[in-house]
Amino acid sequence: MMDRFGRKAMNVPGFSILCLAMCLMGLTAFMQVPFPAFVAVYLLLHAANAATSGNMQTLGSDHAPANARGRFYGVFQLLGSTGQPTGTSGFAALSATVGSWMGFLFLAAVSALTAFILGTQVHDRVRDDIKTAQSARSK
Repeated sequence: MMDRFGRKAMNVPGFSILCLAMCLMGLTAFMQVPFPAFVAVYLLLHAANAATSGNMQTLGSDHAPANARGRFYGVFQLLGSTGQPTGTSGFAALSATVGSWMGFLFLAAVSALTAFILGTQVHDRVRDDIKTAQSARSK
């Protein structure tokens, strides 16, 4: 799907669905819904996470400069490795002080910010190559 429609066509909706799932997870914690509702929301969250996790590495490889790939991947991995404990610590701190619903809302906000940044600031080279090839065929 990424190769046909572009990287952003998979990542932006994936992080948007992840944001929705985190909001719903917060709602399940706040309202203490029945277990089957929790499981349904958990499955949605897991599907969105699975759709986005490997794609970010692929998107990074598209943008890595040919003459500095090692340095680019080093910084890319450093940012990812910094974000993981930061998100976990933020979730834990908010859950302990306010409630787990606030921790999920924090993660939802991070997911929404990620979708926004990907949608507005990251250039999708694969999609541009597809458009260029289609316009070349039509001429």
